[in-house]
Amino acid sequence: MQRGLMWFRRDLRLHDNRALAEAARACDEVYLVFCFDTEILDKLEDKADRRVDFIHQSITEMQKSLSRNKADLIVKYGKARDEIPELARKLKVKSVFANHDYEPKALERDAAVAKALQKDDIAFCSFKDHVVFEKDEVLTGSGGPYKVYTPYSRAWRKRLGADDYEDLTVDIKADQFPALPKSIKSDDWSLKTMGFKETDLQWPGALPKLARCSMNFWNASMHTKTSATYAP
Repeated sequence: MQRGLMWFRRDLRLHDNRALAEAARACDEVYLVFCFDTEILDKLEDKADRRVDFIHQSITEMQKSLSRNKADLIVKYGKARDEIPELARKLKVKSVFANHDYEPKALERDAAVAKALQKDDIAFCSFKDHVVFEKDEVLTGSGGPYKVYTPYSRAWRKRLGADDYEDLTVDIKADQFPALPKSIKSDDWSLKTMGFKETDLQWPGALPKLARCSMNFWNASMHTKTSATYAP
């Protein structure tokens, strides 16, 4: 029995998600987690931050969508570099799946998580997802990065193929989401608990297509890719 943990970050969608698709392909059972990372949140001075409110509403909608299909999203509140390895150990997973994050602090965090997981013989599997090309995929003839935009743009367009922007079908079945052990629960992740306030953000509802889908969603190809611009 292969068991994995899908760690959502800036990729708050259940469709067109490379890491989730890979987890579904490789594992018999897939747990889902999002962590409100205090290493990010504690540095935000504005406690009525719309970015945090948007993420909070997105997670709320994602959780509702999953619950309709008898699946759970574990929500943690703490340092992701500590929370993710600890949860992976408790769930006894073989792998943690996530999509690449490119910011310096995120790279440092992911390296710390991978190192902690390695101690328990748990693999950290990361994938390209929310970019079309990564930095080493469009290079000059000499193998270096472009320093002028126009030639870079030409090379980018020349490199672009249909496979680079096609929707990715996440072929995951409802029975791949196991019931959570009684010892595993989400933290209190209310805005108030995290020290933030609701804003005037008039949010129409995250993942609108998911809200209309029944169980055939798990085999459907969804079309609108909605990623958050802030990733706790």
